[in-house]
Amino acid sequence: MSGAAQQPPAPRSSYSTLLLQAATTTLTDRLTASSDRTPTAKNTHFEIVAAGGTSAKPEIGDREYHIIAGNSGLYLACDDADKITVQLRAPLDASIRWKLAHVGNGAFCINSVNGKKQLNVRGAGKENGTEMIMYDMSPKSENAQFILKAVV
Repeated sequence: MSGAAQQPPAPRSSYSTLLLQAATTTLTDRLTASSDRTPTAKNTHFEIVAAGGTSAKPEIGDREYHIIAGNSGLYLACDDADKITVQLRAPLDASIRWKLAHVGNGAFCINSVNGKKQLNVRGAGKENGTEMIMYDMSPKSENAQFILKAVV
C-alpha cells in the first residue's frame, strides 16, 4: 500500500488513553507542556476518538478525530483566535475535529480540520508550562510533531 496514509494506533479497551508527546514535552489538559511522562500523571492523558469522515460521514473524506482530555472529559478545541482550549461543544463543531497526519518515526501532526493550522508547542519550548498553540502547517517542525503512546 504505497502512498497510503498511516493511521494512528487504534484504541483498544485496555489501551484507549494516550499521552501526546512532543519532542521533549508532553501535552497536559491545562494545554501546557509537561516533562512528566508517566502513566500516573493523569493530566497528560487524552482519548483520541474517531469522529467519522467529513461532516461525520465515515464514507466521505479523511478520518477525523475528537481529542478528549481524560481528566475533565472536555474536547480539545481551537477557537477563532487560534487559541487552544478544552471545552464542551457539539460533536459536529469543526473547532473540536482534528486530522492526524503521520510524518515518520512514529510521530503525527495534529491538524485542524480547516487545513490551515496545527497543534504546536510555542517557541519549541521544552520547559514545564510552555503553552500549546495553533500555528501554520509545518509538518517538518519538531514542535508540531507528537508521538501517541498508549497508557494502561
